[in-house]
Amino acid sequence: MVIAESMSGDWTTNEEDLLVENLESGYDLLSIAEFTQRTPEDVAMKVVELSLRGDLIILATATLKAWMERTLQ
Repeated sequence: MVIAESMSGDWTTNEEDLLVENLESGYDLLSIAEFTQRTPEDVAMKVVELSLRGDLIILATATLKAWMERTLQ
């Protein structure tokens, strides 16, 4: 788990990168909210924002598996 030093107020690019890294490591929003000292709602909204910007793509496990299988054929 990667913990940011300070995550109050606006998110820095480094903090956004840490959020994505922790999501990719399998941490849930509640865990990330706890160690970033933000509310779960703040974390969820940042995930939505990153997704809308195209900086984060979220796939269901089955979708990712199917995509990987097609890609590797």
